[in-house]
Amino acid sequence: MDTIMKRWLARQSEEWERFRLTTDAVSLQPLPPEPTCQRYIAEFRCRGLVWEEGAGPVETDRFVVGIHIADDHLRRMEPLALAWILAPENTWHPNIKAPVLCPGHLRTGIGLIDLLHQIHSILTYQNMNMADCLNEKAAAWARNNQQLFPIDRRPLRRRDMHLEISEVTEL
Repeated sequence: MDTIMKRWLARQSEEWERFRLTTDAVSLQPLPPEPTCQRYIAEFRCRGLVWEEGAGPVETDRFVVGIHIADDHLRRMEPLALAWILAPENTWHPNIKAPVLCPGHLRTGIGLIDLLHQIHSILTYQNMNMADCLNEKAAAWARNNQQLFPIDRRPLRRRDMHLEISEVTEL
């Protein structure tokens, strides 16, 4: 790993430390070594959908996603190798077919916080691609139920939490 990538990874860790104070919708467990961590387990606490036999799509409020930032992340983007849905295995979304999670068309070198925002927007149905999908049944269902979206309108960064932190910092 080159020094530029090491510095970039260290900056991602620093940015997460600041960002985590502004959200209660995601927690992030870096997998060693730190501060140049390339693998994470992200737990999202937001409303999304799972498929239950006999019931169809039902709401759930917890998703676990694995993230792996490749050594060449700053030069090349492979979206399907960047994040995986670990739980629940029956997550219901046009762009998810466990364990594959397609985060969409991402720019090379996307930062960790931006990636978390993108994944959150997918899990909550704020963002979906029904034309280029992984789960055709979920896409067909979504086309017929667009009035239900987004499932969860809350942003990943909670403004009220951000204001409280800013106010405390200023004092």
